Amino acid sequence: MPRLGRALQSSALRPLRHRDFALLFGANLVSNIGSWMQTVAVGTLVVDATGQAKWAALVAAATFLPIGVLSPVGGALADRVERRPFLVTGYVVATVIAAALTFLAATGHAD
Repeated sequence: MPRLGRALQSSALRPLRHRDFALLFGANLVSNIGSWMQTVAVGTLVVDATGQAKWAALVAAATFLPIGVLSPVGGALADRVERRPFLVTGYVVATVIAAALTFLAATGHAD
């Protein structure tokens, strides 16, 4: 059996044998890495613009605060609306905002 095949036999990696789960796992991994990159980039941009690290900490806190506050609202919405269009809309909005921030930073207008 090929080496990868043996690795997928272990209990921890067994779910990756299912195509849908493997696709979801891969997409989630890419999304998380992008979010981490954006958080670091925004923190760096804020420190460069202000010269004070405390503002980067405030930006990081402001990034994660809506998740804690709006999670119950998102849970209630998930039970009441079609999930796929809701998720697609959310990811499209997040992508547009990230692209706009990238454009502003690349053209020097984010300072």
